Amino acid sequence: MLSFFKSNKYSPATVNSTYYIRECLIHNVDDLNLILQADLKEFTLIAKTDVDLEIKNLLLIGLTEKKLITSLKQPIYIFENSESLKGHKVLFYKEDVGFYRFLLQFHFMDGEFFFASNRVSSSGLLPEAEKNKIIHQILSRYSIKTEEEYKDFHLMITDENDSVLTTVDEVYFNVNYLCGGETKNNMISRFSGQKDQKNQKSDFDSNVDKYF
Repeated sequence: MLSFFKSNKYSPATVNSTYYIRECLIHNVDDLNLILQADLKEFTLIAKTDVDLEIKNLLLIGLTEKKLITSLKQPIYIFENSESLKGHKVLFYKEDVGFYRFLLQFHFMDGEFFFASNRVSSSGLLPEAEKNKIIHQILSRYSIKTEEEYKDFHLMITDENDSVLTTVDEVYFNVNYLCGGETKNNMISRFSGQKDQKNQKSDFDSNVDKYF
């Protein structure tokens, strides 16, 4: 996608750790359960593909930290989140491609890959025309045919391994990837029904009364 542009990868020397921690999609078990068991009502198109899901030409099934670093080199930032979610580690990559910026995060639990996300942005919020390009690129790549042109941005695709690709169009536009197979089943079995025990108020929440 957009491969005709030259990619500019960021150096770890330019890292602002606060930024990456804030952008992480999973901070606690509540966040994790929302990822593991998405609400089907959020999606306007749910489809099945017989093509194994990939991110950056890497198969979700069998992806390891070693394979990831071999392919994408060293991450720009590593978030060790074990204090809030034991065994949780996130590797971040960021690339500029033409006018577009891609922020990728790869999530591992006890060394096993289970989730990735690719946030796509431009100089501001991503225009609808660009979201359409991404959606139709995904539909084409995974041989998904619709009766008429699909014009929404809330898509779910599952493959034969029960891996899941979803698009999330909120403040930013994200393409999310959840690894299937035993990885997914084990994660759901392990964390389903658990709740975050901490009352995790942000600094803003705790201090907002001082400023207004």
